[in-house]
Amino acid sequence: MGNKVIHLNERELKRIIKDSVFEASKKPLKVGDIDIRTLFNFDNIPEEELEKQYVDLSFTVSSAGYGGKFMGVNGKILKEEATSTLTIDETRKEIQAKFHLKDWQFATQNGANGIQLVILYPGIFRNTRLIKRAMSACGWSLAVKGCVVKNKMIWRAMSFDPMFQKNVPLDSVILL
Repeated sequence: MGNKVIHLNERELKRIIKDSVFEASKKPLKVGDIDIRTLFNFDNIPEEELEKQYVDLSFTVSSAGYGGKFMGVNGKILKEEATSTLTIDETRKEIQAKFHLKDWQFATQNGANGIQLVILYPGIFRNTRLIKRAMSACGWSLAVKGCVVKNKMIWRAMSFDPMFQKNVPLDSVILL
């Protein structure tokens, strides 16, 4: 059997990619994945809002004055390894301020280690890396992640566990 060359034009390639993404989004989720479709109710979010929020956060970060360091609450600089966990409320405010995310992009769910904070964001590779790093600086570690296609765009969600659970008082946990 010899090598075959297949010629595709841009339109055919787009169709193949779109069909592949659509098929992948219909597959049942694996155990441990986030069911984004139930956690974040896309039907209540206008498509214009989804389109407006679909940005590469790496540009947002530089405009927000990150400067390569992650800031904690009260001006405290959090180094690469966090030594405490900010509360869900403090973490949400910090991440929202840095990445200009909306309230509907945050949710909480019960996980194996108690309450987890889940963040919904545009499915751009750099976004995943930036949010994971920022959450780690706030004292939260990645638990599970998942994705879904809505309005012809890939949305991802990551769920985080508090690294230092004793520093997260139960009365400060707020269901978003």
